[in-house]
Amino acid sequence: MLPNTLLKSRAGNTKGHWESKKIVEANEAFLAKQGRTWDDWRQINFDEKQSTKFVEQIKDIINEEYAGKSFIVLKDPRFCRYPHLVAKALATLGFTAKFVIISRSPIEVSQSLVIRNGFSEAQSNLLWLRYVLDAEHFTRDFNRTFLTFNQVLGDWNACLTTISNKMNIIWPNSAQTIKKQADQFLDLSLKHHNKSELSTDVYDLKGSWFDTTFHALKKVSKTQDSATVHEELDNIRSQLNDATPSILPIMEIEQKTYRTSKALDQKIKHVQTTLKQNLDSIGGLTKERKTLTSNIAQRDQDIKTLKKEQKKLVSDLERRKNDIETLYQERKSFAADIENRNTDIKVLKSEQKKLVSNIERRDKDIKGLKKEQKKLVSNIERRDKDIKGLKKEQKKLVSNIETLQQEREAFAVDVERRNKDIKGLKKEQKKLVSNIGALNHERKVFAADIQHRDRDIEALKEEQKELVSNIEKRNEDFGLIKEKVVDLEKALEREETLSSYKTNQINEILNSRSWKLLSLPRKAARFWQNKTFHLVKFIGAKNAISHEAGSNKSSSGDNQSSSKATLLARRSLAESRAEVLNSKWHTALLGVKDKSLKAELPNITISAVTFNSEKWLWNFFMSIVELDYPKNKITIHFVDNGSTDQGVKGIESFIATNQHQYRGMKLF
Repeated sequence: MLPNTLLKSRAGNTKGHWESKKIVEANEAFLAKQGRTWDDWRQINFDEKQSTKFVEQIKDIINEEYAGKSFIVLKDPRFCRYPHLVAKALATLGFTAKFVIISRSPIEVSQSLVIRNGFSEAQSNLLWLRYVLDAEHFTRDFNRTFLTFNQVLGDWNACLTTISNKMNIIWPNSAQTIKKQADQFLDLSLKHHNKSELSTDVYDLKGSWFDTTFHALKKVSKTQDSATVHEELDNIRSQLNDATPSILPIMEIEQKTYRTSKALDQKIKHVQTTLKQNLDSIGGLTKERKTLTSNIAQRDQDIKTLKKEQKKLVSDLERRKNDIETLYQERKSFAADIENRNTDIKVLKSEQKKLVSNIERRDKDIKGLKKEQKKLVSNIERRDKDIKGLKKEQKKLVSNIETLQQEREAFAVDVERRNKDIKGLKKEQKKLVSNIGALNHERKVFAADIQHRDRDIEALKEEQKELVSNIEKRNEDFGLIKEKVVDLEKALEREETLSSYKTNQINEILNSRSWKLLSLPRKAARFWQNKTFHLVKFIGAKNAISHEAGSNKSSSGDNQSSSKATLLARRSLAESRAEVLNSKWHTALLGVKDKSLKAELPNITISAVTFNSEKWLWNFFMSIVELDYPKNKITIHFVDNGSTDQGVKGIESFIATNQHQYRGMKLF
């Protein structure tokens, strides 16, 4: 339960502390970063970044100080200033924060701080008030219990029972097990300051912020939290925050006066001690005694002067208090205006909640679109890889062309060299006239060789042209591939949307109770579907004809029940049934894969009547799109009966998007 490194005992607390040394150091550092110290009673304006870092630091310290423990106890008075941050750190570690707030009389706490730390009474009272108000305010959203210091010292066992019952805590050790240790530690003699022993003249706080706050906490410790107590404490906390700028200069003067008085008291004690020592040691030296007496008289005169200054400061303090009261009255006049603004804020907050819910719904839709976008991006990346491969092949072709060009240049150099050789041969021909015949023969051979080389060069040029044309074709193919990629991406997007919708519809049908109950009838229907088609067609036609014959008989017997026009209509219906059963387009509807038969299907009209049907329109639109019927033979009429939702806009959007595919669409 306790940390590994507890603070050591000292003169003010000989039995030791429950605080972790590392947590105390972390709290001091955090307060310093907020521009505060533990004895600063002003409000803290939390810096978000520093608060986040502090939560992480406290989390690390808890992991280190309470390693492997599932039930832990944290204690440090500095936590009263920001218990919500401690709860946040505990929550990230899987702990549930529960707060026990123990209040002590402000008179007793003030006297303790005056004696132990040398604070003034006013500063001590304000410090108590700030710690108590912050602890109560920031723990309202958490499980908490209030106790008084006297309750803990008077009956600790009852306090443990109260905490256990109110906060649903199961203690790891029973009260009987720890009774001896608890009785030894909770010693009433260690309570150094008691309210009954203090001067009521000096500590008359009746009706003040301090008295009201302490009695509110005592009331809560005996009963339960209430909105009235919250409102009362919030009012005091607000008054304290508003009055802080006015109180600060007064506190500085008061603290300065207190320190001066304290220093003078110490000097007087020192002088008196020195005088006594001198009198004891010197005894009969009256002159020095007179001198010391005159010094004391002078000191007394100085003290009287300082007391007069102190009275002036006190009168100034009273004037400042009157100013604070005036400010408080002005604050009340603003309260009504603030309440009106609060009602406006509540209305705006309700509207904000609606907007937030709409934004969350839109965010969900955006998340779905982002998932689809990721799929498309992966497909595009795969296509980009294919394009990179084609680019690599293109580079290879370009390198081959460059190689051919280099070979061509080398061949041209060789031809020039040979031309030079021919010139040399011509010179030798002039010199060797006697060998003209042999030289002519060699010249013809050489000319033939040159012609052969020229033909090779022409062939290389033709190959180069073919390579260039191939590269151009590849570039055209590359452009076509890009267009196909775009078309495929669009088709993929449509198919994914349709597939997602169909999957959801199929899952709803498969999971429905009716689908499961009709499992056996469906199997029987599939078994007899193909075998009974012609039988059903024959029976349908026969029943229609027999129905006509029966109608003729009944009409002759009772002229009032049926007219001649009715008989003609029934005969026409029977004939049309037989024609329908034998028609080619009826066969096409039953699943025949001959596409030419579907061209003979008749034109049909779908009429849909709507009224505030926005949430059902999407499924209706999808069922129309999925119809296995030629769209150019379907006319759709929408009839709206004055809908107040967004259904009309949805219909208009559907018509604008799909009208070109159907025979006709219209909204009435």
